[in-house]
Amino acid sequence: MRRLTYFLALFAIFVQTHAQVWTTVDARQYKDETIVYASLDAASTSTPTDWVVGAFINGECRAEATMPSTGPDGSQIFVLRVCGDRDTDIGKAIFFRVYHKTRLVVFECDASRTVTFSTESEGAPSSPIILSFSDEELVPLEAFEWEADAMFDGEAAQLRLTPRPTNANNFKAASLLLSFDGNNGWENWPPATCQLLSKNPIVFLVTPTLPGNLDFHIALASDPTTHIPLYKKGDASHEQSHLDVSFRLALQQGWQWRSNPYGSVDFKGTDQFFGPDLIEVRTIDDLLYNDPRWGYFGTLVEKGLSENKAYKISMDTAFNCSTLGSGVPSGSHIETIVKGWNWIPSPYFFDHHLEYLFSSEQLVEGMVIVAKEEGQAEWNGTEWEGDLEILPARQSFLFFVPNNAAATTLSYQSEKGAPLANDLPAISGQGRAYAEGGTFVPISPSRFRDNMTIVARLPELSASDDYIIGAFVDGECRGNGRCINGRFWLTVHCNGGDRISFQLMNQHTGRIVDITESIVCEQLRVGSLREPLIMHAPAAIQGIDDAAHLNDKGQMTNNECYDLQGRRLLSRPTSHSSSLRKGIFIERSNGKARCIVR
Repeated sequence: MRRLTYFLALFAIFVQTHAQVWTTVDARQYKDETIVYASLDAASTSTPTDWVVGAFINGECRAEATMPSTGPDGSQIFVLRVCGDRDTDIGKAIFFRVYHKTRLVVFECDASRTVTFSTESEGAPSSPIILSFSDEELVPLEAFEWEADAMFDGEAAQLRLTPRPTNANNFKAASLLLSFDGNNGWENWPPATCQLLSKNPIVFLVTPTLPGNLDFHIALASDPTTHIPLYKKGDASHEQSHLDVSFRLALQQGWQWRSNPYGSVDFKGTDQFFGPDLIEVRTIDDLLYNDPRWGYFGTLVEKGLSENKAYKISMDTAFNCSTLGSGVPSGSHIETIVKGWNWIPSPYFFDHHLEYLFSSEQLVEGMVIVAKEEGQAEWNGTEWEGDLEILPARQSFLFFVPNNAAATTLSYQSEKGAPLANDLPAISGQGRAYAEGGTFVPISPSRFRDNMTIVARLPELSASDDYIIGAFVDGECRGNGRCINGRFWLTVHCNGGDRISFQLMNQHTGRIVDITESIVCEQLRVGSLREPLIMHAPAAIQGIDDAAHLNDKGQMTNNECYDLQGRRLLSRPTSHSSSLRKGIFIERSNGKARCIVR
């Protein structure tokens, strides 16, 4: 009996000493390690030998110290040999837990370190990492109750958490990990981003990136693989962590070309979709008009708004719809097209490069796509050329099919898994950003239902890339364009019958000159890649061909040089260039300019 009592006592001591809830991994499976020197906060404990310290990465105990070492000054230092793999663990955090051998309680420590495995140690015997924690009686966290503001794609909203029980103290708000999944399998884009806004109460700021179904999970940073149960506030009957994310349809005042990739809208939903200040909606075949006295009438009243249809919309005031449902566009779409001009939608939620959207097998040389504000592009048989490089999401477009095309359908590539053109979801209604400044900034394109596109060439103009061409009606700038591969691509916002004049501006000198030609707005497009509209540069800005090709040392130079009329010289005028006429010149190099007098 004495022997049995003795062994039971030994077993009790063993349980008290080794009953911590973690299991240390086998260090031999890892190739790297770093030494951590740590000391317990003196305010938290008076007997360091009662404690076991564990170091954790990704929820695994990578090292533990069961007995402190005593330093020359009497300090108690725990030494942990933390194992891991430099390649797979880099950037993760080392978290610490302490276990009281007598009370059989585990505490989370405040301190953490980022994993690099590129240093010999974290801390030192003379300056250890201080592990602080609250040694009050542990109240474990069982779950969270949550409530959230209405969620819209691209907009930050609050997600508020209440611990259950409310006095749970075995976690730190800053150590909570919020993760998201859902959004119907969109691999190329994170469903949402978040940041901790407040620790008490616990509030996260969540920004969804797609409309649709969004599920979220919460875990402790020290154990990210174990999710904490979640219950919606006011409904404790079953676990749920589901957020509905809607979208806003931002409409600007005036005319815009838009698409509806979010499902059909019947006549009863028109007010909800467009607000009270809708003036007119047009498709290529149908019309809806909001008369001040009679209200809505037209064929769209009976048909409603179809999914993935192209519309031209006129608004009396700007309107940002906030009540639509949470449908997510599929991205894949087939559009029936005919020879001549067609109206086509963008079925996409994100902006995408034009070259990705349609397979080359279904495109024919001479096909053209035109946006209301962002420009135009023409298929040259191999690739798209023009100033429309990215197809803006949620907008609609004109699409021209030449007479030699046999295709009757246009198949869009699926958006899921597609490369993204921008870092953020598209924001509808922003239009084109004109950065040129001065008199070449167009008036608001929303004044006009349609536009006219021009492809032009100025044969006598040397260094065409240095110039911007502006289109004017009665002194108003109605559009501008730049030169790409020797041709100017220009979008003009105008009405039928408007006479359009043109000016050239040198981007380096700012000099502006008139072009003698003018045209009348009578058709949707003038000029093409094969047959551009020919304009003539004034003689005053035609290139100078007698410039010297050598600098002062007789070497070739790539510096740009202009005379005071804005004409670009082929190279820098020097004292050795006897063939160059005398005068005052401006030389530009690496963004700096200087005056040369010869």
